[in-house]
Amino acid sequence: MVVVIEFRIPMPMTVSEYQIGQLYSIAEMSKESSGKNGEGVEIIANEPFQKGDEKGQFTSKIYHIGKSLPKIMSSFLPSGALNVHEEAWNAYPYCKTSINAPFLGDKFSATILSMYKDDDGTCPNALNLSKEHLAKRKIIKLDIVNDEFPTKKKENDPSIHKCTKRDIGPLTGKLWEKNQPTIMWCYKVCIMECKIWGLQNAIEAKFVEVECEVFLKLHRKIYCSMDDWIDMDMNAITEMEKNTAKQLEQINKGKGFS
Repeated sequence: MVVVIEFRIPMPMTVSEYQIGQLYSIAEMSKESSGKNGEGVEIIANEPFQKGDEKGQFTSKIYHIGKSLPKIMSSFLPSGALNVHEEAWNAYPYCKTSINAPFLGDKFSATILSMYKDDDGTCPNALNLSKEHLAKRKIIKLDIVNDEFPTKKKENDPSIHKCTKRDIGPLTGKLWEKNQPTIMWCYKVCIMECKIWGLQNAIEAKFVEVECEVFLKLHRKIYCSMDDWIDMDMNAITEMEKNTAKQLEQINKGKGFS
């Protein structure tokens, strides 16, 4: 069975600003997550790509998920299988991400299609989904301010954080996005298929839960770290990514990942 979930996330910035904030926050979160509970992010490739008229940045990563894997899966997986491979083709503002767990082969696959728009979040089909996928699609709005989140910390809480360089926030109220001078929306479609008999429903539900948490954590980080990245340009981000890759390589060597 194929599951199609479209997440829509409002952010108080422009699409151009979001590009910088997203790359900055992903790099920071990669460093923060490495070294905990046997976890780590291994960067295999980060290079330009061009396919026809589409061009951008290709990245390949291995996520060593350690103790983060649900018990329902870790109970039958050997320790060497506790990693997830991710490949992404980022032709901003469009991005395609492919996720797979090599140990499961063709029994599990997930694709995330992303589009970022300076609009009001009502685009009916931002990712040009097929009729088949549209028929299966469930739309979920994620709210960085009001949605419950198990690891919400003060430093990443938009309801108490103010971006001083742009005089934005704190973000409060159920319809906070209606009161922002600038707003953009992230459209992220997750297409997932699991063929493991007896575990399909559990794994599908866990996948959706994890994606919700990942997207909320990332987008809260983007907003709350805005003062740190708002003055950066793509050259500065590229240099930061290179330094992050070197730091992760050193961390991973100590754990035998690379």
